[in-house]
Formats: sequence, structure tokens, C-alpha cells
Amino acid sequence: MTRRHATPRPSNAAEVEITDLSFLYPDGSIGLDGLTLRVPAGERLALLGPNGAGKTTLAQHLNGLKTAQRGSVRVDDMLIETATLPIIRQRVQLLFSSSDEQLFMPTVAEDVAFGPNNFDLDPELVDERVASALSAVGASDLAGRVPHRLSTGEKRRAALAGILAIQPDVLVLDEPVAGLDPAGKRQLAQYLGQLGQTQIVITHDLSFALELCPTAAIINNGRLQAIGPTVELLTDQELLRQNSLDLPFGFRLDRLDGTPSASAKRPGRRKS
Repeated sequence: MTRRHATPRPSNAAEVEITDLSFLYPDGSIGLDGLTLRVPAGERLALLGPNGAGKTTLAQHLNGLKTAQRGSVRVDDMLIETATLPIIRQRVQLLFSSSDEQLFMPTVAEDVAFGPNNFDLDPELVDERVASALSAVGASDLAGRVPHRLSTGEKRRAALAGILAIQPDVLVLDEPVAGLDPAGKRQLAQYLGQLGQTQIVITHDLSFALELCPTAAIINNGRLQAIGPTVELLTDQELLRQNSLDLPFGFRLDRLDGTPSASAKRPGRRKS
């Protein structure tokens, strides 16, 4: 079998278009209910909402872990369907909310190499990708470490390096700062802010969303409730209340630049 010696392509970004997406769980509970959302290429979008709103269900549709029961998801012009899954799973990478679900090899370097090795790349190219991905998240010193002995923040960086080594066009990050201390959150926001890929960031941490993502979308009951500049959504206290969202204790709204989100789009907004 001939191995490919292609040089690593630069990080690209892709548009994600979700149209009338619906998903019903076997027990009859609603995962998604006709959700429509477009994320332009290169945008960092915070996906906000209460527990059970459908955020993780949506994330799992973006690389084919779940299949749409109605509606569609496209990455650029590529429809996510059975025939396209091998390509989609290279173009769209999902960071799970628990890093332990993604770290399973004897060392961090082997974990980061796992994805590229599945594409039958030349070993030297795999090594280059591993080194580059670890450096990008400030984790070069973790290469020889045993994953299960890492701190929460170190595990998060190692897991992120593992998906960056695949060189995807879209990053879907499910609760990336869960368990991190304030310094770890700032570091992660800095790393992510330097990346060029389209990013969809699921988080309950509204201050992290504000720091990283210029745009935010709120979903609840499987439907899109509002989309607009993050600062505008977070200064709309009624919108936050209706969707069970709270700014961190002591967070001062007067430090935000912007006005209440009269300009934010609110498709399907429901009255409480």
C-alpha cells in the first residue's frame, strides 16, 4: 500500500448549514425540533441553552454520530449522509465534554497521532502533525505523559490536540471549559482564538462565550430562540431568564460594550 506524502494543508474553514433539523428520542422526548441555523466559514459561534435544550444532540448531528430524522446538515455543499461520513468525519471534529472519552492510548503523543494514522499518512507527516497540534495548544511537554495521569486542563489540551492533528475545517466543542480553573479557561480561549477553523462552542460558561465567540445562538426545547452578537444576547436579561441562563455571580453588565439585544434575531422565540 502506497502511503501519501502530501504536505499538510493549511487550516481551512467551512460553512455549516442546518435546515429544519429534527430528532426524536425513542422515549418520545424532543432532541431537536425543526432547528435551522447557519454558521459562516471561520465564525466562532457560542451555542447556549439550558440542560436538555438539544445542544449536544445538535453537536452529534454535525459529524454523523446521530442521523437526522427530518431536515439536513451541510458542510459547505456536502450533505451529511451515510455516503459522505468518511469525509465529514475528517472535516468536522467533535471535542467531547469529557476528555476521558477521547484519550485512550498509552501516551499523549500516541493519542494525538491516532486520527492521522487512520488516514494512512506517511509516518513523518504524522509526526509533524502531532508536534504542530501539541504546540498549538501549549502541550508539547505532555507528549510522553500518560493521559489518565494528567490534570483536567492538561487532558483538555491533549484531547484538543488530537482533533487538531486531523486538520478539520470545523471544530465542535462540547463544554470545553468544564472543570477548568479561571487560568485554564483564559489559556484555552487564547488557543482557540488563534485558530482559523469554524468553531461551534457549546458552553454554560457565559463569560467564556463572551471572551471567545463574537456571535452566539440560544436554543431551547430543540428550537433556535435567538441569534446575534454575543454581547447583545448577554445584556438581554429577559432573554436569559426565559432560557434559564445566568451570568456568573458578580459579573458586571456595565462592563459589556453594547445594548440590550433588540437587534438580535429571535426566530421562534416563545413566551414564558
